[in-house]
Amino acid sequence: DDFLTRQYRHVFDAVHEQWAACQAVDVVTVLHRLGDAYRPLLVQIMADTPTAANWEAYADVMREQARLARIKDAAAKMLDAATLDEARAAVETVAENTSDGVVAPLLFLAIGGAPLGFFYKAVNTMDSMLGYVEPPYKDIGLVPAKADDIANYLPARISALLMLAAGLLRMDVKNGWKIFRRDRYKHASPNSAQTESVCAGLLDVRLAGDAWYHGVLHKKEYIGDALRQIEHEDIPRACRLMYGTTLLALLLGCAVRLLIFSL
Repeated sequence: DDFLTRQYRHVFDAVHEQWAACQAVDVVTVLHRLGDAYRPLLVQIMADTPTAANWEAYADVMREQARLARIKDAAAKMLDAATLDEARAAVETVAENTSDGVVAPLLFLAIGGAPLGFFYKAVNTMDSMLGYVEPPYKDIGLVPAKADDIANYLPARISALLMLAAGLLRMDVKNGWKIFRRDRYKHASPNSAQTESVCAGLLDVRLAGDAWYHGVLHKKEYIGDALRQIEHEDIPRACRLMYGTTLLALLLGCAVRLLIFSL
């Protein structure tokens, strides 16, 4: 029954405490530890495990259980770290692509229609496919990378301001403006950190940092302050921020288009 199970648990705990304290495991010490109320149960256990070797065997089992518990705890911590890295990478991707994947195409379409919109996407896609700035692909990747930097220079900054405006809905706009002013150039690209810094500030999290690409460690500065730990819920928050920025960009594009037609 439950009472007997609890008594067994107490005996097992006493054995484990002796093992943890590097003491010899014997019934006399266990009895002294638990008291005479456990004598009948200890007599029964001794009938099943009459030798010290059996007690030591049980101690070995407890030792293995403790080792497995430590392994499980370490694995859980590693999984948590990997989960946080995945959340951080997803938020960074959403923040960066809000500019070059959504706002910039809308602005180019508004200014020059489909031809300019297709031209921008060709430059952007060429950068994604060929935009290497390091050996051995630097000779074919430098021009696409720089062309994309030029094409996105103004859209990235407009996107950051629109994202700040979208953050007025229940986000930390004051911190977003602070981090934008401080960290918007903490990236190898002159454009990527514009929206990433705003997103990090609005969400009160820290983004970027060292990263591995093609087996090579790239040292990168952090963007934002870790006012709280990033979590998976920040991914849909970043997506909602992207939706709000997209709506504002659409309204701005319509206004630009109307202005062009009125000239």
